[in-house]
Amino acid sequence: MITISSTLNCLYFLNMLRLLFCLVLISSPIFAASGRSSLFNKLHGILFEEIGSESGILYHLDFTDQAGASSPLDWFKKKGFAEKFASKLNLGFRDDGIMFEATKSRTAVFLKQQSIPGAKKMRIVWKVLHYPSGANWETGKSNSAISVNVAFGEEKFPSGHFFLPAAPYFFSLFPGKNEPAGKSYQHKYYRNTSRHICVSSGTPVGEWITTEFELPQSFQNTFGVEMPTVSGFGIAVHTNAASKALIQSIEFLN
Repeated sequence: MITISSTLNCLYFLNMLRLLFCLVLISSPIFAASGRSSLFNKLHGILFEEIGSESGILYHLDFTDQAGASSPLDWFKKKGFAEKFASKLNLGFRDDGIMFEATKSRTAVFLKQQSIPGAKKMRIVWKVLHYPSGANWETGKSNSAISVNVAFGEEKFPSGHFFLPAAPYFFSLFPGKNEPAGKSYQHKYYRNTSRHICVSSGTPVGEWITTEFELPQSFQNTFGVEMPTVSGFGIAVHTNAASKALIQSIEFLN
């Protein structure tokens, strides 16, 4: 029997998928938020040291563990992800992870509903193999080869547009070519409940990037309230030109 609780969870999951799709599909004028690299390093670097390298891993997703999956799409399905427009990408298994390649302007999203109580830090190991030409949030071209999005709590807030559904708070992390590392950006929509954050700037193609992002203090400083529990995360590709990236792992730590 389908319970009210399972029905609500299903609706939440579908709304989150729609949210991520709308965010990457609708490129609107963006507004740069304060927080240059020096502020980013001051905030996050110190907190990383305080948390320490021995922090326990609460959730680990290994993109190199491909056993039992016939294809990347099958892998995502087995891992509990929903996807939208993934068939528009060239997805590939590699020994060091899963590759996301677009041969031209493409949009695709992968979303997993996952409650992770106690998560205080997010770690992503990934690399860009080809940055999309002309992508630059500084000039309003809000494209990237790949981004990882994390949602907080189940309370939803209006988007500012009738077409877009209400959604929880979220961060979207992306490796940029031209944007300053640590700088955050606001979309025209979800202005008060989301931030898109460049976590690396101009890292040479093919070079591994280990992104370590502190969650509670970043959330408190950004939104002015205590961080709710992590409630889901997703991967998005929103590129205006050919691009290629690879993810090896995503972890949430206490």
